[in-house]
Amino acid sequence: MKNLLISSETIHCKDDLFELMKSELPLPEYCGRNLDALHDALSYLREDVRVTVIKDDALVSALSEHTTEILIQMLSDVERQNGQFVLSVKDKTEAGKNEKKPGFFARLFGRK
Repeated sequence: MKNLLISSETIHCKDDLFELMKSELPLPEYCGRNLDALHDALSYLREDVRVTVIKDDALVSALSEHTTEILIQMLSDVERQNGQFVLSVKDKTEAGKNEKKPGFFARLFGRK
């Protein structure tokens, strides 16, 4: 299984994102440097891939809040389409830290 980490440690601008994906994953050479092309290429991967996104304020600053959200949505969509693709997102932004997450029993019994 290929493991790829997307974080502020590896991404400092949008170009870094595409370089990382192309260097670490078996994407076709013709894959464009945009999220639509990346979505298409990842959807057709026939190799087990796990992508972990560490969303922190530095990553959001490097990519922009909009691009970061679109990236995560796109990767979630790929995960739904491709059974060999697994996504994990760890939100370490200030907004994510302040977000109240339901406790164990609330999740178990469907309470908020």
